[in-house]
Parts: sequence; C-alpha cells; structure tokens
Amino acid sequence: MTAATNATTHRLALHAAALATLGTCPTWDKAVTEYLARAALATADEAFGTSWQKRYDLEMAEHALASEHGKHWRDRPDLAPRARELARADDAIADERAAVFQNPTEEAAHELVRIPAPTIAAALLKVELIDRHQLWDDVRFETDGLAIVHADIARISGIAPSDSAPAKAA
Repeated sequence: MTAATNATTHRLALHAAALATLGTCPTWDKAVTEYLARAALATADEAFGTSWQKRYDLEMAEHALASEHGKHWRDRPDLAPRARELARADDAIADERAAVFQNPTEEAAHELVRIPAPTIAAALLKVELIDRHQLWDDVRFETDGLAIVHADIARISGIAPSDSAPAKAA
C-alpha cells in the first residue's frame, strides 16, 4: 500500500467515523459538519485546487531547469537567485494553504473536541482527531486532550480513568 493510498484510507475511515456520530446532538452535529466541510475543502485544494496547481507549476519550472542545466542546477551560483525565488514561492504556497485551509480545519477540530461527546462513537472520534491533528502537542489547544477523553468515557460508560488502569502485580 502506498503512502497516498494509506492516507486516503485513513482519511475516509475518519470521515466515516465522523458521519456515524451524527444525529445524536444538534451542537455536536453542527461541529462535525463544520469539521468535515473544512476537511473536504482542504483535501480538494491539495488534490486538485489552487495549491495543487501552484505546486505543479513550480515543479514544472524546476523540471525545466533540471532539463536545461542538469539535476544539480541548484548548486550553480548563477542559478542561486532562481532557486531562492522558487523556494520562496513554495513557502508562500504553504503559508497561504495553512491560512486558508489547514488552520481553519485545525480550529474546527479544536472546537469539535471541546464539545462533550454524546456517544462512545463520538468519544472514539475525538481520540482520532486529537491524534490525527496532534492536538496534544498544539500550543493553540489549551485543553488537555487526555482529560477530555477521560471525562467523556466516564460520563458515557461510567468507567473512570483509574478503573481502566492495568492492575499492579502483587
């Protein structure tokens, strides 16, 4: 399985899990819809949208330079300004993509994770979102992801975090 296929499979599984949580709570449903809409826009942009087209154009410019000057064209002093220009353009594409698509998707994930999970399926989705978006390591996410999951599980199932800890050997 290729990395792209693996990423697609994981994305589709996450989206299916999110869709399976709909219909239990209007607040939850609104947040799930917001997250899925943002994720769809980000995926479309990356796959065939403006960011993809700009990156494709950059790749074609780099291929043209490599065809004309060899694969080590970036090492040539006379082409260093062009290499820097292309690198800056690539950085600008990444910055624009982050501002327009990635950051709003991350914010939608943040908002969704903050809402109490209405079902065990929703709690499992929150675990996946915290992991996928690395919310546990995001300075913009001021809430403890593990505490959120523990609270949801305790509320939904009655299992407290200490109840799920492995028994100590005697």
